[in-house]
Amino acid sequence: MTRGPVLTGEIARLRPIEATDADRMWESLQDPEAMRLTGTTADFDREQIDEWARTVSDRPGRYDWALRQPASGSAPGLPWPWLRARRDRPGAALRLRR
Repeated sequence: MTRGPVLTGEIARLRPIEATDADRMWESLQDPEAMRLTGTTADFDREQIDEWARTVSDRPGRYDWALRQPASGSAPGLPWPWLRARRDRPGAALRLRR
């Protein structure tokens, strides 16, 4: 089980993605601007998103976090409030395009 740590700072809290994040992810995938900003070109159905949100944090070799506001636990007003890191690629990525 990969899961990963919960990271909390003054302006952001990162926690492993969980099944409850699927609704927000689905909403983001319905927004053409969010798709453009993240460079997402694939089409996904709701079942795929539910499965991904439920299982991604248990996949070996990667860490996927939901970005939240520390005080409220709510997602900030970003089109795609998630971060990803992989063991085979040092660093973390939040893809936003112009």
